[in-house]
Amino acid sequence: MFYTSYDKIYIFSLDLDKWRVPAVSAEMGSACPGPIWNHTACAFESKMIVFGGFNGSVQSSDVSILSFSDDGGESYVMVFLKLRFLRSVICVLTIFPDSCRWSQPTYPLGAKPSPLSQHTSCLHLGRYMVVFGGYNTSNGHLNELWIFDLHALSWTSPEYFGTPPSKRRGHGAAIIRDKMYIFGGFDGTSHLNDLHCIDLHSFSWVLLDSKGGRSPRRHHAMEAVGDFLVVYGGFDGERYLEDVYSLNVNTSVWTCWHILRPTMSPLNNIGGNGTIFGRSLHTMTFAKRRLVVFGGVHGSRSLQDVLYLENVAGK
Repeated sequence: MFYTSYDKIYIFSLDLDKWRVPAVSAEMGSACPGPIWNHTACAFESKMIVFGGFNGSVQSSDVSILSFSDDGGESYVMVFLKLRFLRSVICVLTIFPDSCRWSQPTYPLGAKPSPLSQHTSCLHLGRYMVVFGGYNTSNGHLNELWIFDLHALSWTSPEYFGTPPSKRRGHGAAIIRDKMYIFGGFDGTSHLNDLHCIDLHSFSWVLLDSKGGRSPRRHHAMEAVGDFLVVYGGFDGERYLEDVYSLNVNTSVWTCWHILRPTMSPLNNIGGNGTIFGRSLHTMTFAKRRLVVFGGVHGSRSLQDVLYLENVAGK
């Protein structure tokens, strides 16, 4: 299978249903990151924090920051494209700028994660980027926990209690209040459907005994909506999945959603391909009381459409 990396930035306004390609530059002493995929991104203030990824040869442990000027008050989804078979990263901010600028922080010497791809990153308390799992060519699958302080620009690997999830990549992660949930993924042999939780105050891991059917999968999308985790799609080793499940974290019960498909193809397609609902390697984020889905793959076909999952705020 042939892969091509990209390093383009696209911005999509949720208010205007409009794409924009901003002017991109780098601060003095920094550089625009090279083409990568399977990295992660977190929205932090008016910035996007990008970590890790794979360029076709090696994984990365770099942190790059994409900063925007506050030119307006519109909510938008910002998409960083990286792969011909699209596995983009999405961030939601509240501006719709014409330009953005890359920088690489200088942080103190000390321990930091090994180069990673197919890991997860979540923003906690508006300050900490919590990184879990992933894959490294030298070490294989990982289950390390790292935290990057976005104020101090420093990494820590906290001591924890309990048994962490097994080593994996392509899993989902989301934070509800002070707990981060890890679901599914791939351990190099099997696709997984286990659900783990870590309390980010006590750093205690727990394997949750959740109820309700949900098949093993990797490269699905998972997002927090109130007290619910929402999982869409993924790949189970044979099929590209199009199901949507939610987990009530208070009852640990999974529910399968009945989804009404749109009656027409989405208009907001930057690649020209039609919509296929079974997909993996897509992204999903909660914004303006709905879930916004972008991109993904189905077999050798790249998907470059925007989908809205409506009526999710009350789930």
